[in-house]
Amino acid sequence: MIQKDFDSKSMDVKIKTNIEKGFTLAGIKIALREELISNRKFALKLEQRATELFDQIEYMDKRRVT
Repeated sequence: MIQKDFDSKSMDVKIKTNIEKGFTLAGIKIALREELISNRKFALKLEQRATELFDQIEYMDKRRVT
């Protein structure tokens, strides 16, 4: 589902520019999917680290460690 604030005009310009550089639509979609996968993996790592930090803080609060 496309978000309400998606800029379709900007996307059309990006597609045209990439096609002029010799890319195909299939190639563009592959690159976008690869970046999406990379971003989601990075976001997952950040979420896991945030959970670890929260757990450490919570543990210290329960233990009253200073």
